[in-house]
Amino acid sequence: MNTTIAPLVPELWADFEDLFGKQGACYGCWCTHFRLSPAARRASNRERNKDHIKARIEARPPPGLLAFEDGKAVGWMQIGPRADVPEWNNKGRGSAPVDPADATDPGVWAISCFFIRVKARGRGVTHRLVEGGIEFARQNG
Repeated sequence: MNTTIAPLVPELWADFEDLFGKQGACYGCWCTHFRLSPAARRASNRERNKDHIKARIEARPPPGLLAFEDGKAVGWMQIGPRADVPEWNNKGRGSAPVDPADATDPGVWAISCFFIRVKARGRGVTHRLVEGGIEFARQNG
C-alpha cells in the first residue's frame, strides 16, 4: 500500500479530526498530554483538548505528521522541538533529556506521540512516519 506523509497544517484539520474520531483518540487526549501540565490536564476535557491542539496547529509550525493511504489519514506522529511539549521534559519521566539544556534547545527534537488507525496497524505506518519525521526535522530544525 502506498503511504504519503504530510505535515499537519490547518488545511488538513478535517483529516486529523477524522483520524482521531469523536472520542479524540486516547480517551479525549487529542495529543495534548505532553503539552499540558498535570493540573491543566485535570481541569481540561475532551473539547478543550481538541480546541487546544487545533489552536496549536493553526499557530504553526506543524506539530507533527499525518500518514495517508488512499487519501485517508491512517496515522499521526507528534514531532517537534522538545520545548513544544514541556511535560515530555519532566524530570520524573523516562523521556527527560539527559542534558537539561536540550529541553529548551530548538534544535533538539522529540517524537512524543503516535496514533495509528486500527485497520492500518501492523502495516509499517509507524516506520514510515518516523522516516518522514527524520526528514521533517532535518528540514525544520
